[in-house]
Amino acid sequence: MKKIISNEGLLYGHYEATFLTEAINERVSNRLEYYYNSCSRNGDITTAGVLSYDLFDGVVTAITLTYAINDPTPQRLRDFRATCDSFFEVKGFVIDNDKDHPNVFFHATDMYDMAMLIHALEYLSVSVESIFKVVDGEYRKHLRNIDDDDDLDDDDPLDDDDDDAPLAWDVDSVGYSDDGKTLKTCNIKFTKTHYDVPDGVEVIEDFAFLPCRHFLELSIPRSVKLIGDYIFGNGGFIIVRD
Repeated sequence: MKKIISNEGLLYGHYEATFLTEAINERVSNRLEYYYNSCSRNGDITTAGVLSYDLFDGVVTAITLTYAINDPTPQRLRDFRATCDSFFEVKGFVIDNDKDHPNVFFHATDMYDMAMLIHALEYLSVSVESIFKVVDGEYRKHLRNIDDDDDLDDDDPLDDDDDDAPLAWDVDSVGYSDDGKTLKTCNIKFTKTHYDVPDGVEVIEDFAFLPCRHFLELSIPRSVKLIGDYIFGNGGFIIVRD
């Protein structure tokens, strides 16, 4: 697991990412409002979003996206929570019924949920990676839970020691290990609905196509010996080639 720290040199506490909040409200909130107002029968809304993050010893431990709406009645909050789940294509928005400032928020504390929120905002033209800086290598979009690493066997192909090695990217924005035997990840530029994994690939890592926003048909060769967990970002299926 890569160690991720704030590029502002902060070590502890809860911080609002002011410039990212402004970007979200400028680029995303109007589309979110339109989506809600087109679907709900409980009156039009206006929104105000805030992106914040928590640091412990320089490590980002949580990212939170909070939205307040005008006239937050219980029904409008329920409708808006469901709208957020659908609009951002992530599950887990929660209603905070604080009497003074009711809101709807997504609080990501594990790396998988953080990656989901980061990629959802990237898809909507807001790059959250700008609040991160990596100590010992490139930020990886398919980050695995750090606690899982201790449980892996020494000979587990997914527990490689070459995490810091640069990736070899193909023309479709899919990244491979230097020897071409491990498909590691794709980036946000990957737009295929069908992808052929090259012959000779032996491992497809966890969350390999997490940034993919489309249902993906993945064609793999018989050389593949191990497929990681949760490899699809928005669903898909695997075809084994003869």
